[in-house]
Amino acid sequence: MKTRTISAAVVIALTFIGAAWAEEFAAVQKKIVEAAGKVTSFTAEMTMDMQTKTADMSMTSKSTGTVEFARKADKMLSRMEMKGTTSMKFGDTDNKTEQNVLTVCDGEYVYNLMDQGGQKTATKMKVDPGNSPVATRQMFETLTKDFDIKVLPDEKISGRDTYAIEATPKKAEEGAQKLVQYFCKESGMLVKFVALSPDGKPLSTMTYTNIKTGADIKPDRFVFKAPAGVDVMDMTQAKAPEEEKKEKEETEKKE
Repeated sequence: MKTRTISAAVVIALTFIGAAWAEEFAAVQKKIVEAAGKVTSFTAEMTMDMQTKTADMSMTSKSTGTVEFARKADKMLSRMEMKGTTSMKFGDTDNKTEQNVLTVCDGEYVYNLMDQGGQKTATKMKVDPGNSPVATRQMFETLTKDFDIKVLPDEKISGRDTYAIEATPKKAEEGAQKLVQYFCKESGMLVKFVALSPDGKPLSTMTYTNIKTGADIKPDRFVFKAPAGVDVMDMTQAKAPEEEKKEKEETEKKE
């Protein structure tokens, strides 16, 4: 009887804690989205570090570059230019490559140009409403579908006061990662992102620095032009990850 009473108390406590976290997140989310909604444009410097290791292989990658963003009516335009180096080791074999990546969003489509070892490839895809350089309600809606959210203590990142949000996968699937995101209180911008492995080790870290809001950016920065001789692979008919996931779930229910 005593054990059951303790178990019941734990369940009740966790229920109240979960409700409190949900309420706290709703309040923080509202502040972030409202602040981000006031940002009409910005420029920033960006760094991205990635690392992974298995029994047979290890990989490290570091990239640096710039990000530009502007609003045009109800559309969000962005441009990201990154240059990096990736090192991969298979047993006693080391392989090092350099790559340049250009990503341009004109509000309707996202163009990606990859130059790796002189080999250039380009793609064109539909805009994902849940993926944006600034916080939006759609972004948080996408996040909460697959993750349980917890608000962490505030932190200062690159001299900016931020809200810290932890996102834990609802399903412990292979490759699922815990995320920690830091949003600037003043601008609502995502200034740092960390993806963690199941054992809590950083797999990738993205950081924005030297952020300048209200920047004057020329419109042609958000126009993509493929280099001569490079064909753009049209992937606009490809289904979004959410659509594929929904179809998969429906198929599993039928089976």
